[in-house]
Amino acid sequence: MSSSTLVNNAASFPMGIAQSIGRFPTMLNDAGSHELEKAAKILLAAGQRSALEIAVQADGVSASVKGVLARVLDQQKQRRLH
Repeated sequence: MSSSTLVNNAASFPMGIAQSIGRFPTMLNDAGSHELEKAAKILLAAGQRSALEIAVQADGVSASVKGVLARVLDQQKQRRLH
């Protein structure tokens, strides 16, 4: 899945993308960090935090992807605390 496709699908079908991430988290390895961050923020806004948490813990997901997702999750957590 290309980076722009990930963002477009996250915006249009957040639950479908969240389910796909849950089943095939390694699909995120092909996304660029900027696009991955955009998609992650869209999914968080749609209430799909658990899919991102699964990807952060999944085997086969690159360290750079895990880092982007962990940063976005942490930013959301920090915003919720303020």
